[in-house]
Amino acid sequence: IKLREQLLVQEAIDTQVRAKITMTPGELAQAKAAPSPAPEPSAPQEEVEAYHLLIRVTDERSAEAARALAEQLYQQMMEGADFAELATQHSEGPHAESGGSLGWLRPGELLPELDDVLFRLQPGEVSSPLQTRLGYHLLMVTQRRPVADGAPARPSRPPAEAQLYQDKYA
Repeated sequence: IKLREQLLVQEAIDTQVRAKITMTPGELAQAKAAPSPAPEPSAPQEEVEAYHLLIRVTDERSAEAARALAEQLYQQMMEGADFAELATQHSEGPHAESGGSLGWLRPGELLPELDDVLFRLQPGEVSSPLQTRLGYHLLMVTQRRPVADGAPARPSRPPAEAQLYQDKYA
């Protein structure tokens, strides 16, 4: 029943929140005009295969309760519990149904605070709970590989648009 409830909550979030996030041309222009951080020096780029589990802070769940649940799940993982299984059961992120699988990611595709941790993890490592404005996150890397020279960039939102979307979603 808990999984069914989580799926219904996720469906409600998708239809009632994400589908209604709009960005006007004026907002996009303003976001693009805002100063952006200086680009990092170009280094050989690497991508990681990653998994994600999100425990949200809600009106029904305080930040302390969300942190405690994230810590409990982290401890279970450290004792050998399967990340994907726990993500399917407990994650409130958009990839919960797929065991938290994010697929292959390159730097800059997630929130900066998640990127900072994700690209320091080695295959098989799980991050300790990490707080962002969305809640508490657990991340796991299963594989790392270099991005082939000349590999096409992934289609994604420009950084200004992605940040505006994240701000509106939060």
